[in-house]
Amino acid sequence: MQHTFSANKLQLTAINSHQEESIRRTFANLVENIDDAKLQSFLAALKTLTGDNVTDVQLSTVSKISE
Repeated sequence: MQHTFSANKLQLTAINSHQEESIRRTFANLVENIDDAKLQSFLAALKTLTGDNVTDVQLSTVSKISE
């Protein structure tokens, strides 16, 4: 069976000083090869822009499977 990359989705859970409850942010249609360095850079940029502290990170990858 052959696996073909289809999509990546990143879901973040974060907290900030402006809200009591945690915030969930979802980013879809990410590039295929996400490594730790790219992810860390993205999280640092997000913190700079929003002030959010990320508490949980989930990366989902979807592949199409064919014979």
